[in-house]
Amino acid sequence: FDQPETKARNVAQWLAPEFIYESVGFATSQGLRHWCLNGEESQFRKAFPVSGFSQMLFFGDESHATTTSYGNLHWVEPLLGIAAPKAWTYFRVTDFYAIRKTGDGTSKVHYNFMMV
Repeated sequence: FDQPETKARNVAQWLAPEFIYESVGFATSQGLRHWCLNGEESQFRKAFPVSGFSQMLFFGDESHATTTSYGNLHWVEPLLGIAAPKAWTYFRVTDFYAIRKTGDGTSKVHYNFMMV
């Protein structure tokens, strides 16, 4: 994975600076940099440093979208108080997004609710 600052610059292409991330299990992150460098994304990458996902868009329009992903992950560190099995595991993620126009025909995600 990219270094933290590089990762923050990369995801800024899609996520608004005021991005809010809510999830079942993880604390709410407010702000793109917080989510990317200190929030769920950071915790997730420590627990699952190697992963692969397949993602499918359920539906969406100019201001909303929902997706589901199936992950194949190597779980090596504890997560949310659950001991790591130090093995490959599978799980499903469902995301709900709110999207805001940012000008000149572009848009960014400003809200994400995720369920594992």
